[in-house]
Parts: sequence; structure tokens; C-alpha cells
Amino acid sequence: MGATFAPDFANLFLGYLEDQHIYSNNPFSSHLIFYKRGRNICDRLVHADAHVDLRGRLDGTEGFFPCRHCTSCHNHKKANSFVSQMTKKEYKIKRFITCRSTNVVYLLTCPCGLQYVGKTNRQLRVRINEHRSSIRRGDPKSPVARHFQEAEHPVTTLRFCGIDKINPSRRHTDIEFKLLQCESRWIFMLKTEHPAGLNETLNLTCFL
Repeated sequence: MGATFAPDFANLFLGYLEDQHIYSNNPFSSHLIFYKRGRNICDRLVHADAHVDLRGRLDGTEGFFPCRHCTSCHNHKKANSFVSQMTKKEYKIKRFITCRSTNVVYLLTCPCGLQYVGKTNRQLRVRINEHRSSIRRGDPKSPVARHFQEAEHPVTTLRFCGIDKINPSRRHTDIEFKLLQCESRWIFMLKTEHPAGLNETLNLTCFL
């Protein structure tokens, strides 16, 4: 049997056992008690399990499948993977995602290679159309719109891809929290926080 302690608590625990004559008088104690480092923020970001329920459809189909008929999907192709422009690492899409999917984490890419990770609990195409609208208006509150305006990128050059999806649990109470964790994890993994990318902040409080 084992347990994980923070360093200070590990020392207190061993001290308690010695006071009770459990540790020092037991010839087998070295095989029974051990110390392991507790999880830090980096561990939580990389290994956090923000997913629930089954992946994809019943037939196991995975990837991003735009309909190519609505305004948000026009000229977009299906994708089985995506690449971080900062690390050049390729990631496989392990969910079945369409432009009508909800509770999605998505990736925006501009012509110059900067990327933005976002989340939405509505249909993905609705959120993408909002990004397009903010770019056309030159919305100063949107980091994506500001960049497109400053770099003089046409709105038609915006590329997006659904990269992850949270399936609701039976309780349906923690989905927004898990969606926030999933978004933060991908911001961290893809290195899209400013100035390397277009995300202004990386929220770590959702892992505490």
C-alpha cells in the first residue's frame, strides 16, 4: 500500500511513525514506506483527463469533418490531425467533430502562422462565424480580429479546425469546467499564448 504526500507532509508522517515506534522497530519498514513527488501544475496540464464518455461515433470515426456548405466551412477540408506552428509537433484528432458539434475546443490559424485556441459550448460554426464577424468589424477586444487588422489579412484566409470535444457526463454539471481545462491544456501544449500565439492568457486556476 502506498500514498503520495507533499514533501512537508511526508516528513511529518515519517516522524509520527517513529514516535509510535512503528517505523524504527519494524525490520521490513524500508519495503513498506516510500515517498513519491506530488503532482505539479505541469503534470496536470499535460496529463489532465478532460474527457468523459466514449470517443467519436459508434463506428469509431475520428477527425474533423466540415460540411463545406455553410459559410464557416466553405473551402475547408476534413482533417485527421493538426500541427503546432511553434513546436512543429503533429497531433491526431481523437474525436468525431463537425461544424455542428457542441462543447468543442478549436484551433484558428492565420496566414502568417500564428494560432489561437478557443472553446465553445454552442455549435462550432456559430462561434467561427462570430470570429469572422469580429474580424470584419475590426473588434479591438478580440485578439484575433486585432491581429488580422494589423497584418491586413483578409477574413477569407482564416482557417479553423475542431481539435477536441467534451462529451457530457450523466450529471451534465461539470462540462463547462472540463471544457475550460481542455482549452487550457491545448494552449499550453500548442504554445499559443502571446507573444508566440494569439491567446492573451493561459488559465491555470482550473487545475487547482
